[in-house]
Amino acid sequence: MFERARGTRDFGPAEMGRRLAFERICDEVAAKFGYQRVATPTFERLDLFTAKSGAGIVDQLYAFKDRSDRNLTLRPELTAPVMRMVAAQGGQVAKPARYSYFGSCFRYEESKAGRYREFWQYGCEVIGADGTLTEAEVIAFACAILDEVGLTGWQLRVGHVGVLGDALSALGVSSDNARDVMRLLDKGDFESLAGTGLGADALAALQELSALEGGVETIAAAGEILGRLGVELDSLSELSDTLGYLEGLGASPPSIAVDLTVARGLDYYTGMVFEVMVDELG
Repeated sequence: MFERARGTRDFGPAEMGRRLAFERICDEVAAKFGYQRVATPTFERLDLFTAKSGAGIVDQLYAFKDRSDRNLTLRPELTAPVMRMVAAQGGQVAKPARYSYFGSCFRYEESKAGRYREFWQYGCEVIGADGTLTEAEVIAFACAILDEVGLTGWQLRVGHVGVLGDALSALGVSSDNARDVMRLLDKGDFESLAGTGLGADALAALQELSALEGGVETIAAAGEILGRLGVELDSLSELSDTLGYLEGLGASPPSIAVDLTVARGLDYYTGMVFEVMVDELG
């Protein structure tokens, strides 16, 4: 008997049927939003991912050398490959371009409930257009998919990495330490934060920012906290505009929460970030 590799799954006919139905729903919603489906290779050159995130990320990848001694890796996510494809086409892509994609990704992580070493991503990229309206459009696309598959009672959590970055800069946190501080804030681990060398006033301000709960009204409270720190509020204004456009686009999540300590994922996030909490999915 051969065992399935750790962190992977098999899908029988019944589950595969549901997966294919879900993929079709995603494509139908993507078409309504003007996204065109693209695909990239399952493996890429390793430096595509280390260029931004550093060599430390290699421990989280399925990296290997081919027979010509080139460093390659199974893709850990799909944004960088799609943008690599766009860059390779030079100026031949008509902008703004809206691309959607779906595919398997691989990360060498500790496998546990709800987290696998092989997993699938469905996503989109808007190339050649930026600003708060474009960001709101992407969130609206995600909301539309959740609505279309029939999920209820979910919560949209929206933040802006720039807000936290500006706050840490004002508190004297070096750029080298900022990412570690962001990750600890994201986890709510204030005990470990105390060991990073932050002063008592800085810790208190970050804890106050992290404790904010609510929807759009939270932005005003955050502005008061950041104002006391002397932080510029441009990023906070951008977040406010994004949420305003979201309503104008007809997206109506069951619940919206502003979370200024959301800092998940790879290091290329610089602006608006969002995640969805779905209780019925655990």
